[in-house]
Amino acid sequence: MGQVNGFHLGELGHDVATPLLRVKGTYEIVVVPVCNVVGVWCHWLSEIKRTVACINTNCPNCNHGHPRRPLAYCGVLHFRTFADGTAFIPSTLELPMPAGHALGELGKHPVALKRTKAQGPVGIRSVQLREPVPACSAWNFLTGLRRMWRVNQSMQLAFVEPSEWIEIKPTFT
Repeated sequence: MGQVNGFHLGELGHDVATPLLRVKGTYEIVVVPVCNVVGVWCHWLSEIKRTVACINTNCPNCNHGHPRRPLAYCGVLHFRTFADGTAFIPSTLELPMPAGHALGELGKHPVALKRTKAQGPVGIRSVQLREPVPACSAWNFLTGLRRMWRVNQSMQLAFVEPSEWIEIKPTFT
């Protein structure tokens, strides 16, 4: 088992903070989910150009009239190719809810994610990797998100209930 970005894969701490990964532009990324997808209601704050979590009780962003939207998050191993080889980088994946739902339906298998246009929907397809996927236990990626959003443990995140998830079928491109 190798070491990536200071993490020993398979020995990740339960509350480790990992880099946030988004599907940007039309570049394809390959990931291996290591835990279940979680939906969180979020606000886009244009004045700071940033997404922040909605807080269930007395949310200041809801009180100020900021609209909210559901986003999906999942702990993944991001497969990267470098000049001197390849690596699996522990990351927290952020997706629009429809793509998050599709990712959850596909399970913990390698997938490629790509947008057909810069702000378009995220397409998802199963892939086969030549490299073996390292053993890795799931970690609590919400800890890193709470740090990024500056939300302490006493504040309750507004989770998207399964009944609220957008029902779609996985999209294969």
